Amino acid sequence: MININEVNAILLTKKLSAIVIEKNNSPHLDHLSTIISFNKNIESLGYTMDLKLIEELHYLSRTKLLAFFDHMLETLTEMRGANVKYKPMYCNFPKQLMEMSEVELYVNAIMHYLGDCVGLRILPSYVKEDREEIDPTTYPNLDIIKLSSVDTIIELANNLLTSKASLSETDRDSLKTLFPILTTHVSKPPIVQFKENLIFAIVNCDDFLYKNALTEQLKTATDILRLAVGFSGGDISLTEDTKFKSFTRPIRKLLLNRLEHIENITEDMLRFKEQWKRLGEKLHPGEYTKFVNVNKSFKILRDNLKFTTDGTTIEEGIKSKKGLDKILKVLSRKPGVFARKLDHLIRVYDKDLTLILDEFKTVSLVIPPRVLLQVKAHFRSRGTDWDTRSFMPKGNLSKIQVLENNLIPLKRNVCIAVEAICDEALKEHFGVLEPLGNVYIDPKLNQIMIPMTERSASKQLKTIPRGSVVDMSDSSTNVIRLFCWWKQAGNDRCDIDLSAAGFDSNFRFMGQIAYYDLRGDMGCHSGDITSAPNGASEFIDINIDSAISKGYRYIAMTLNSFTHQAYKDIPECFAGVMYRNKSGLNTGEIYDPRTVAQKFDISADTTMSMPLMFDIQERKMIWMDLSVKSRAMYNNVHSNESSITKIVKSIAECQYRKSTLGDLFKLHAQSRGKIVLNRDEADVVFGMDNSTVNSTLSW
Repeated sequence: MININEVNAILLTKKLSAIVIEKNNSPHLDHLSTIISFNKNIESLGYTMDLKLIEELHYLSRTKLLAFFDHMLETLTEMRGANVKYKPMYCNFPKQLMEMSEVELYVNAIMHYLGDCVGLRILPSYVKEDREEIDPTTYPNLDIIKLSSVDTIIELANNLLTSKASLSETDRDSLKTLFPILTTHVSKPPIVQFKENLIFAIVNCDDFLYKNALTEQLKTATDILRLAVGFSGGDISLTEDTKFKSFTRPIRKLLLNRLEHIENITEDMLRFKEQWKRLGEKLHPGEYTKFVNVNKSFKILRDNLKFTTDGTTIEEGIKSKKGLDKILKVLSRKPGVFARKLDHLIRVYDKDLTLILDEFKTVSLVIPPRVLLQVKAHFRSRGTDWDTRSFMPKGNLSKIQVLENNLIPLKRNVCIAVEAICDEALKEHFGVLEPLGNVYIDPKLNQIMIPMTERSASKQLKTIPRGSVVDMSDSSTNVIRLFCWWKQAGNDRCDIDLSAAGFDSNFRFMGQIAYYDLRGDMGCHSGDITSAPNGASEFIDINIDSAISKGYRYIAMTLNSFTHQAYKDIPECFAGVMYRNKSGLNTGEIYDPRTVAQKFDISADTTMSMPLMFDIQERKMIWMDLSVKSRAMYNNVHSNESSITKIVKSIAECQYRKSTLGDLFKLHAQSRGKIVLNRDEADVVFGMDNSTVNSTLSW
């Protein structure tokens, strides 16, 4: 069953578009005033509809038109965070906060804290002053909502399905909603290279023929393991253990039959030995004597029989620093493993560099583009002298590791040689695709990272990958206004603290704005609220000019669950950023959806979030989207200063270590067309639309 409201919610968030169905044959001209009135209404949220959408809406009955508007308004309001009431502790923020005495601030805070301790919510009461309207010319341009089509929906669904990165929970929900439309109009699925996405599709697609065609793409024993995990409702990334359910006989036969016809299953099964042992208890392979290979492999696992794997050969060879020829022979059959081991091989067998690179060049043509891009980015950073290196196991943000960079340095010419091999292989991959003609590449894409690990990405107003850099609004912006809103579950007190940590150009911690330091060199805080039975909000204003004059360069936004509830257990929690002009700080409402540059949900299984940071000297926002498990008794900036500093430094340097969409599109253009510098001369444009990439390519 297709729910058109859910489909339009996805289109609005992903494409800023909407589809109109169940239309009449002739237009209702009397709808015009209603449509104009609604369009004027959504301008207060920062949106407007284009003419094609407005024309199409005339073909709806009045009942359906009003229902369409109700749902669109609800979706747009939630996207901007305008669906709740914002009541900071000081209603005349920021002027009121800056003018109050330390004594008054202290007394108000103590009364609030003591009240929460005894179950009374005591907040200071002030008369809200009238605020002048913000000058409309200072608003950013309105975002235009366009008319969508079934073709757009199919393209969106296919782009999600064939993504070369793990899908976020939001994207998985979107794909599940769009499946009925996709399978109705497309009989044969595309090739799905990223196996987590393939397994999700098989488990959640209801169309039998489409699902069956997807299962034909299962190629390894690990694919079958992921499928069993998916059928059990577990973690298909295999990061966490899964309690397998009891499968029906048809499912057991499906899994065992697919496993029987896969080559070298034993070595693959040994990679996840314990998981396979537990799965075997549910599959009962011994009941099916025809699955000879499967039963042999399970016997090796159960009885711990000796079995020499290619992995053993590689590891023992590297450890002994001998047998390079044998290792390369094995790796030539495992291109992906070769790519992951390349750095280690170069360090161990430095005298055989030419042999290693020649062999890698040979196999590079069969290495997936996604892996080649990762290798290229890795060796780009290996040719530098960064103090730290960071990584997230399986994209798990709560396990982000920032370590001292103690790897043996590699010569720059070696790194350049590896990058060149990757570039040539990528061009070979892309060169067989359809020609592009003249190509214009928006320079902004040189700041947008290629999405690689998005499984834990937050739901965002404007979707951008981690580590990406986005220019702040025009030069008149000199105040960054951070905000957050949350609501607790019943009487279970929940205290979320919005904070900002400041650093100089050398990443030296200089100060913070937090609940215990409401006023500082770089700005001010709207007041600490420590419970949220009906919702609560906090704001921070960062005065860019003042902060720069004091030596600040990087400002990191942090949110800490002071009462130590994980964000996933909080009924609702989101945050965002607005850009304001200093001369209008005390004009307009404290929260104005038209000035929201980014809004995002916070729902990770952690108690600390670092969503974004700013390079205020360069006037850029760096999207981090990191959730960190704080072990501090008092979960705040001060207690986590060391880890925050490491993360800020690592993320700030990340843009120089990773491959960007600009890099990717340049390779496509060089392989399939000609790069032009004038957008009007282009046959194909790769650019940004409302800070979301509006063109995708197979990579």
